[in-house]
Amino acid sequence: MPTLAKAKAREILRLYCIDSPLELNVEAIANAEGLIIESSDLSNCVGRSSFGQGCGIIMLSTGIKVVGQRRFTIAHEMGHFYNGKNREIFCKAEDLIGAKSKKNEEDEANAFAVELLMKKEWFTDFVKDKCPGIGTIKAAAEYFRVSLSAAAIRYSEAGNFPVAVIMVHKGRVSWSAISEIFPYQYVRRHYPVNSYSEAEAFYSGRDVNTEPHTVLADSWFLDDRSFRPNHKLVEQCLPMPNYHSVLVVVWEG
Repeated sequence: MPTLAKAKAREILRLYCIDSPLELNVEAIANAEGLIIESSDLSNCVGRSSFGQGCGIIMLSTGIKVVGQRRFTIAHEMGHFYNGKNREIFCKAEDLIGAKSKKNEEDEANAFAVELLMKKEWFTDFVKDKCPGIGTIKAAAEYFRVSLSAAAIRYSEAGNFPVAVIMVHKGRVSWSAISEIFPYQYVRRHYPVNSYSEAEAFYSGRDVNTEPHTVLADSWFLDDRSFRPNHKLVEQCLPMPNYHSVLVVVWEG
């Protein structure tokens, strides 16, 4: 259960007397826990782990170039280690997104990684006085040394603000993470971006308005059972050309 994974992450932070994310050296903790970290040319995954009794090896893809992605991958693989599975595990990039999937053991590993790197109280305190939007998520990603996606998903969970985070890849919804207090709770996966959203401009080759702007709920939430026509929301988009993606944050104005 993710609850147990989060509890284990907190236990590790207490064990090593980590009181701030600035003190957190995830590689050093992994080594202290009996986990050797190496890099390898992995073709079909970004992380591979092999565990025995109280020790193990974490292999990271040499394709990981971003510090935040490397740290999250290590923490994710550590999560598998603490699940007590003495076997080899292969993790693809989509397994490390952090959004809920249908793979229970990957969700548990992500829950561990999120709590270890961005303990809820740390994260809530960091964002509490900041305006919603891309700027806050970027600042959190830099402060906690995680990927933009990981910070965005954590913001939807622990930011105590009604917000929906949506990742669009090649014109369709790849994943979404939504605050429990946001008025809509469902975005259909693979939902095609439409002209109501500024994200559509990216895939039409037009300049994207990256400032917060007003949109209708029709942009993303037509399939939600609580959908209200003409309901105005605030949207902000961050084009990610290298990934053919757009990170979208939607909140109530």
